[in-house]
Amino acid sequence: MVNNMGGTSNESMGYPRVDISQSTSVVCENCGHDKFKSTIKIRKVSKLLFGGTEDGIIPFDILECAKCGTDQSDLKPKELKDLEAKDKIEKDK
Repeated sequence: MVNNMGGTSNESMGYPRVDISQSTSVVCENCGHDKFKSTIKIRKVSKLLFGGTEDGIIPFDILECAKCGTDQSDLKPKELKDLEAKDKIEKDK
């Protein structure tokens, strides 16, 4: 199913039909702007952990504010938030 904007509807992608009037706006936690851009955060994995010949990478798609560039921590995958918290603890030691 195609929506009136020319894209694919959520329903045809396996998501339930949702009344948009019952949604809430998402704004930047830093500046309040309501537009975001997708960026990629990359984590490196040692070749020793998976038996490769080169280190591997794990890409994470994250959203950042289109105005101020702040990463939107509320919108990050839980796994990435947990890893960043672990990295911060290790860095602060």
